[in-house]
Amino acid sequence: MATRVLTARSSVLGGLSASAEAVLPYALGFLTAAGVTELLLLRTLSRVAVHIPKQGLVLSLYQQLTGVGSFAFDLATILAVVVLALALYALLRRERWLDGGHLLAVSGLALLLAWGVLFPLLRSAGGPAGGPDDAAKLAFGLAFSLAVVGLALPYALSRQARPARRIAVGLVAAAYLCGQYYTVSYAAIGLLNAGGPPAVASQVLTLGEVLVVASAVAIFAAWGAGTSTGGRSCARLRLAIPTALSLLLLASYLANGSTSAILSLWTEGLTLYLPFPLYLAAFWLYGWTVVASFQRRDGFAVGCALLLLFVGGYALELTYQHLLAAIALVVFTQPEFTTARV
Repeated sequence: MATRVLTARSSVLGGLSASAEAVLPYALGFLTAAGVTELLLLRTLSRVAVHIPKQGLVLSLYQQLTGVGSFAFDLATILAVVVLALALYALLRRERWLDGGHLLAVSGLALLLAWGVLFPLLRSAGGPAGGPDDAAKLAFGLAFSLAVVGLALPYALSRQARPARRIAVGLVAAAYLCGQYYTVSYAAIGLLNAGGPPAVASQVLTLGEVLVVASAVAIFAAWGAGTSTGGRSCARLRLAIPTALSLLLLASYLANGSTSAILSLWTEGLTLYLPFPLYLAAFWLYGWTVVASFQRRDGFAVGCALLLLFVGGYALELTYQHLLAAIALVVFTQPEFTTARV
C-alpha cells in the first residue's frame, strides 16, 4: 500500500514537473513581450516626453501609450515571479540539482522568488519592507549575487557546453556582480554608518560597463555567429533589423549626445563613457543574435533571454529587473531550456 502511495505521489509530481516545463516557454514569451512593451512605452517614452509637445491629440496619444506601458509593467512584474517559480520547480525536480554544486543557485533563486512574492505584499500592507532601507538592499543584493554565482560558475567550469557560451555567461555574470558590488557596498556603508565611499566602488561599476560591451560580442560568438537558417529572406532580416535599430541609435546620439547618454543611464544603466562606436557595434551584434535566435526553431528561449537581459539593463534597481536577469541566466545555463521548441 505504501509503495503504491509513493508511486502515485511520484507520478503526480512528475506530471506537474512536465506540465511546468511545457508551460514555461509560453510564459517566457509573454513575459518578454510585456517587458519589451514597458521598456518602450513606459521607461523610454515617458523620459523622452520632455521633448514632445504634449497638447491635444499628441497628449491623448501619449497618455494612451504610457497607460499601455504601465499595464505592461504590472503584467511583466507578475509574470517574472511566475516564470521564475516554474523554472525553479522544474529544476528542483532534476536530481542533478540536488547536489552540492547547485545549492548556491537553488538557494539564491528561492530567496529571489520569496522576495518577489513577499515584498509587494509587505509594501502594500505598510510593513517594514515598505522603504528601501540599507539592510533590505544588502540582503537582496547578496541573494541575487548568490544566484548569479550558483548559476554561472558551474556552467562556466563545465566542459559540456561550448567554450564561447561559457565565456559569454561568465562575462554576463561578472558584469552583474560588478553592479551588485556597487549597490551592496554602499548599503553596507550606510548600515554601518561608516563615513566615506566604499573602496573602488565606482571603478568596479565602470569595469562592469566594459564587461557589458564585451559580453555582447561574446554572446554574438556564442549564439549568433555562423547562423545560416532560413535562406536569403532570413539572412536579409538578420541584417536589416539590427542595422535599422543601430542607425536609429546613431541618429539619436548625433542629434543630442547628452540626452542619449541620460536616456541610456535611465533605461539600461549605461553611462556611455566608452567611445560610442563600441556601444554601437555591440548593439548591432546583440541585435543580430536576437534575430538569429528567434529564427532557429530551438532558439526561442535564448532569444527571449537576450531580450530580458536588455529589458533588465545593467544597473539593476527594481526587484523585477533582478528577476529578469536571474531568469535569463537560468535559460542560458540550462540546455533543456536553450533547446526548447515552441
